[in-house]
Amino acid sequence: MRPAFSFRDLVDPVASRGGGHPLRTGAIVLALGVLVVVAVFLNAVPILDAQSGYTLRATFAQANNVSNLTPVRVDGVDVGEVTSVGPGPDPRRSSTVSMLISKSGLVIHSDASAEIRWRTILGGNMYIDLNPGSPDAPALHGPIPLSHTADQVELDDVLRLYNGGTVQAQRSMLRGLSATLAAPAGIDRSIGALGDLRTVGAGLAPYQGTLPGDLSGLVASSAHAVRELGASTADLQNLVSGAAATLDAVDVQKVALGRALALSPSTLAATLSTSHRLDTTLRLLTPLAAHLEPGAARLARTADVAQAALAQLTRVLADARPLLAAARPTFAHLASLAGTGTPLISALRAPLARLNTNILPWLSQRSSFTRLRNYESVGPFFSVLDNAAAGYDASGFRLYLSTLLGSASVIDEANLIQSERALSAGCRAAAKPGQAAGCGAVTRLLTGMFLRSGRP
Repeated sequence: MRPAFSFRDLVDPVASRGGGHPLRTGAIVLALGVLVVVAVFLNAVPILDAQSGYTLRATFAQANNVSNLTPVRVDGVDVGEVTSVGPGPDPRRSSTVSMLISKSGLVIHSDASAEIRWRTILGGNMYIDLNPGSPDAPALHGPIPLSHTADQVELDDVLRLYNGGTVQAQRSMLRGLSATLAAPAGIDRSIGALGDLRTVGAGLAPYQGTLPGDLSGLVASSAHAVRELGASTADLQNLVSGAAATLDAVDVQKVALGRALALSPSTLAATLSTSHRLDTTLRLLTPLAAHLEPGAARLARTADVAQAALAQLTRVLADARPLLAAARPTFAHLASLAGTGTPLISALRAPLARLNTNILPWLSQRSSFTRLRNYESVGPFFSVLDNAAAGYDASGFRLYLSTLLGSASVIDEANLIQSERALSAGCRAAAKPGQAAGCGAVTRLLTGMFLRSGRP
């Protein structure tokens, strides 16, 4: 019987049972090795690390510190990430950054722009600040051009300006100035050619000061300062030596400094934009903080009180555990009672509805006969029934109300006879066919009850 297949059959060049497939095993091992190498270099597992979105490319003059960990943001919100950085159209002067835009619905227009910025003011990690462009502009086809991108200015870029011939040009200028001053005759002729120096004297008049003695006081103060500097020769020498070292360092980096001065407007513009954003955020946070400050103080006191209350509640819950354990059968009985009471409540809905729609409105109505509301007549009616006489006669059991007839009563025989006729007529009008014959007997019966009960 052939043994079951196992993973060892794939990785063991010589199977334990003495047979095998070296070619298949070698191909599988080679494929796994290639997959591991690709995963290490791409920082992702192929096929398993697929992402949704679309690729956007932008051309930058340089893409320092930009990698596949660099996020892409729109108005401070992450919308994607950088997938690769490669050479641009001019490999020596540009780089192409490929970005995966994962936010759905984000349309990049033809006037879109992108800037490489620091994530923090201290520098280090970068992010791509993407501006999708104007909504009325057409969609972008192709990469964002170099004219619509900008880079973060680094200190190295500023100092790189002094790597050219700037130092030599400065030295040549100083040597030319020294040669000029070394020829006094030429300087004399230049001064003589100036003509009337009274104009210069008029220009120097303001330097004398606005009050008498201003210029002499300035000269005296300058002399005192020079005397103090002369007294501290060692400190002055150290100062000069330090200044010389500083100027030497600046001279070495003069090309980079010149480039920094050229790039400073864009840097200042970016700093100004960031400052405006921070100013807007701080203006919104200041009233919010002032509004939250009283609440925070109250929350601190509430937290102190709540902490004591929670401590008490912990003890209460500990004491309530036996009670809850004893109440468990009660809850079981309540559950069974709920099952029994639900049909009862369902059956009561119809009587309660009739009570609410028919009986209660009728009780609040006013009787045209007694001028009283019906609920006001209920008490007197039952009080009369308490004193009524009852008995059997030829028609059966009768209840005789104790209503006395006479000149002092609201009911007399004439009223009863008139009521009998009215009741008989109303009964015949409302009766169904074949039932009108019984109306007279019913009305006579009611009238007879009043007559018998009213006679002494």
